[in-house]
Amino acid sequence: ITKNVEGFVRNATSGWAKKPIIISSSNESEKRAAFYEAEVALAASGTVSLELAFNSVPMVIAYDFNILSRIIMNYLLRIESVCLVNIISGSKVIPEFLGEKCRPDAIANALIKLISDKTLRNAQKVVQESCVKALKPQVKNSENYLPAHKVFEIINNKI
Repeated sequence: ITKNVEGFVRNATSGWAKKPIIISSSNESEKRAAFYEAEVALAASGTVSLELAFNSVPMVIAYDFNILSRIIMNYLLRIESVCLVNIISGSKVIPEFLGEKCRPDAIANALIKLISDKTLRNAQKVVQESCVKALKPQVKNSENYLPAHKVFEIINNKI
């Protein structure tokens, strides 16, 4: 969890009977262990979606931004998805709740559906596996085939 929401999450969950394990995003070893153990995840868009894909963790993406950013994004965005897994795979299997669609009820319903539906989780895992394969270096030690370059190449071809 990022530092800017960690305090809020700790306070919001302090009264829960079953205490969640809250891990700071800056603690890499605990983060990797959490990814390994996770059944599903709620994540912001960005590279975390690739990290979750590399660990076969089904996910829901949610990210809100201010109204000016929403207007700019709607005007400039030429792709239908911001989730790197969806972009690389050419699918929409990872649910995304962005901007005005980033509402707690919609996000909670998507998470509940993902938790309770093994078919949905498996569909995401299949797409994640294809995404991971697409990002694997084609030639060892070749700068032209680093995963970051491959991500850029795929995104560049879609916009």
